Amino acid sequence: MMSNSKEIYESITTKTIVAEINLSCNDEQIDSISLTSEDLQNTIRIEAESSNSTNESYCSNIIEESEYKPDVPTEFVPVVNSVFKSLNLAVKMYNDYAEMSDYKVKKFFELHNHPLESIEERPYTKKARKMSYFEKEFVVHASKAKMGPTMAHKIRAVLKGGYEYVRVKVTDYKNLRRGVNIILCYKDAQIMINKMNDRRDHYPNYSFEFLRDGDMLAVMFWADEREKAFYAEFREVISFDVTFRTNKYKMVFVLFTTVDHHKKSVTVGAGLLSRETTESYEWLINAFLSAHKGKAPKVILTDQDPTIKQAVESVLPNSRHRLCMWHIMRKLQANVTDDLLKNKDFKKRFNKLVWNMHIKPDEFEKKWELIINEFNLEDKRWFNDMFELHDKWIHAYFSDTRMSALMKTTSRSESMNSFFNTYSQFGNLLLHFMMNYDTSIQKQRNTQKELDHLTKKAIYKFISPRPIEKTCCKSLYKYIVL
Repeated sequence: MMSNSKEIYESITTKTIVAEINLSCNDEQIDSISLTSEDLQNTIRIEAESSNSTNESYCSNIIEESEYKPDVPTEFVPVVNSVFKSLNLAVKMYNDYAEMSDYKVKKFFELHNHPLESIEERPYTKKARKMSYFEKEFVVHASKAKMGPTMAHKIRAVLKGGYEYVRVKVTDYKNLRRGVNIILCYKDAQIMINKMNDRRDHYPNYSFEFLRDGDMLAVMFWADEREKAFYAEFREVISFDVTFRTNKYKMVFVLFTTVDHHKKSVTVGAGLLSRETTESYEWLINAFLSAHKGKAPKVILTDQDPTIKQAVESVLPNSRHRLCMWHIMRKLQANVTDDLLKNKDFKKRFNKLVWNMHIKPDEFEKKWELIINEFNLEDKRWFNDMFELHDKWIHAYFSDTRMSALMKTTSRSESMNSFFNTYSQFGNLLLHFMMNYDTSIQKQRNTQKELDHLTKKAIYKFISPRPIEKTCCKSLYKYIVL
């Protein structure tokens, strides 16, 4: 062992290069061979480490000697990823380099050699799998559309023309996403707050507020300039609904929704809550009002959640609180007998009464009482409770409010939640959630621009030849495209 160590010492101190080239190869030509100076350096390191069992400190001191750069012509200096036409040319080049720089190739260790790679094999090497900036950017952009690493890799392969042209493996895509999550997860909330504060500072008329609970993010609200413009025009009726499973922290996603001039649902604000408490909802609604200059909606539509009910009554005393008709009617089957539920006459009359868009309040009350008496429902608590709340969910009591007929249920908010869920998923970091939210909003507004364009290009059919009809049509269009 001592003799081996002495040989290594002599070879290094005399600037010996231990070349990992199989000198016994024949002169057969191959497409290309890649040799790097790193291979030579690794060989020296391996040889030094192999002798550490006898003289570790002695050899480690040798490795730490100052770097020596031979003074040789540039064309003879080994370059990383050099390509040679044949193995013999590679051997000749390194021998010439050793001779010109006063090195001596004294010994070759075939055990440490490795097979050389042809040009067809190079895409499968570890170095070829190194992800470029654009590759990483593609994975990040794919996640905005709720595409995981596996799907992103499939799409990349299709775009490139086949898997053989995608050198990076799907495992590398997964490792990148996992690595990003590991880096971000410990400061996810703070990064999110910094991002939103930056938007508030640089975007025109952007609102963002948040509340801490110790060192935890308790609740946050945001609304941009476009959402505020929608609210200013269509604030008569606002739907308020929550959804779950949008992020890894189980924070509740809250959407404020209204109906625009195309009868499409649009977002006028959004928030996240860590806990569904009355205090959290009160803070969120106050933040909503603050963003919209204190202008409360005429009607706010929610489900029968008691915490939301208390918050709405506390913060919006002058707004009429309407309950979702669909949620109420869904409970009908649980509060009647099976025989009555199968009674077609009862179901037809009851549904016609409740969903009637043109009935007056006094007429509704008379017909309700008639149905209750006819089907012996006087002692049913649910029917009595719903009648006490009739002015909070029957349309007859909201017919004086513009757009109330378009928003009788929270289905628009629930539809919007479903729309956002197509871009978001459970397990998202807050930063990823916001990226998905931005993508959803972009699609929503692009749809609106398309509808504006179709409206502008539409050909109107006039009933009469009078000029006033054409003038009114133009005025109406100006209002529609606000």
